[in-house]
Amino acid sequence: FDYDGIRGFFGFNYFTEDNSQSTPAVLDESIFVACINPAIGLFNPAQCVNPDGSFNRLNILTGQLVPSGSAPGILNITDTTNTGEFNVFSFFADTTVDVTDRLEVTGGVRFIFDDVESGVSTFFQPSAAIFLQLLQAGQLSPDQFDQAPFLQPVAISTNNEFVTQDDSFSAVLPRFNVLYKVNDDLNLFGTISKGRKRPALTISNLDNNFDGQLDADLLSEEIVWNFEAGFKSLLFDGRAELNASIFYQDYENFIVSIVESTQAGIVFNSVDAGNATNLGIEVGGRAQLNENIGVFGTFAWIDAEIDDDPSNGVFAGNTFRLTPEFSGSAGFNSEFDIDAEHSFFFSGSWTYRSSVFFEAANQPIAGIPITEGPVHQVDIRGGIRNEEDGWEISGFATNLFNESFNIDGGNTGGGFGLPTFIPGEPRFYGVEFRVKY
Repeated sequence: FDYDGIRGFFGFNYFTEDNSQSTPAVLDESIFVACINPAIGLFNPAQCVNPDGSFNRLNILTGQLVPSGSAPGILNITDTTNTGEFNVFSFFADTTVDVTDRLEVTGGVRFIFDDVESGVSTFFQPSAAIFLQLLQAGQLSPDQFDQAPFLQPVAISTNNEFVTQDDSFSAVLPRFNVLYKVNDDLNLFGTISKGRKRPALTISNLDNNFDGQLDADLLSEEIVWNFEAGFKSLLFDGRAELNASIFYQDYENFIVSIVESTQAGIVFNSVDAGNATNLGIEVGGRAQLNENIGVFGTFAWIDAEIDDDPSNGVFAGNTFRLTPEFSGSAGFNSEFDIDAEHSFFFSGSWTYRSSVFFEAANQPIAGIPITEGPVHQVDIRGGIRNEEDGWEISGFATNLFNESFNIDGGNTGGGFGLPTFIPGEPRFYGVEFRVKY
């Protein structure tokens, strides 16, 4: 609606989702234990992987390593299906009032109602059952059985029957904005808003408490209040633009994702790291130097960290993962007419970010730093185009100087003390032809 200086909108939406994910797995634990179980002193993978790439396995009767083909495997077989069902109702309203010709105020609110169900169905054939048979037959000593902690039964078989948990949640999320038009070339703005991540309800096939019962976990909802103020401006009769803002975000129950090594094995968990804050400044601008050449640049500074409070445990004082303190970019775009139909174009950009942590714990894994230092990257592109006929041919190069860097680290291997890393793309160059029709 729009009437006499008051305008706005209201409405509702409904979202439903029914998910199912099945994960069958077969693990030969005689190789698994020989390679990475420190309890038997064989943490070095070189002791279980031969130079030709073949594997050794642990002979459970002798406690010695033997070639993988010379002893039977000890198989751990699982087939787990996780389900999630979500029904979300949302009602919202938003109104803007023109207080004066230059000042407008906006207020809005959203009401959310969630209904969530989480379930698990599993079939589990633990290799420990085979060990127990050998133990009962006198072919395996109790000491040998106790020295294989990975082989203890840590999962519960539901015999393919589903076990479910359900719950309902609600939230009220307001927002408030102010816009002041100083003149036709300068706007000032301020905003306050509340965000929320739904509580997470999970149920796992792992018997984490070793009590023979499946455990349902409820992770608290994450709440964030966002405060932001800044300006947007045009300069030199619109040939240049300069924008800047400062923001502050206050988190309650800041949720982080981690990979843990537990008695029940390697577990992917979302955990409550406590309260956190995020203070930052962003600046961006562009300018058209003449009819052929334009330039642009951005800069950002962010101080994003979990509160340095002992109650936040290992996360106290840590920086958010993948959040550089400084980042920026600069570049140019140019285009020159060759004749009435053809033009030559050339562009280049430089991007930068400072050091980042790959894990919320901000700690090395097995003595290996899970960080990456500053990264610079230069990309270029140039070619000829014909706007009238709609074709373009260009040459390009990304990561022009072939900088080596990682974009993530830790990952699943971090739970085993053997972190893996994902490298950034090396230099790519080539020729590209495009046509529009």
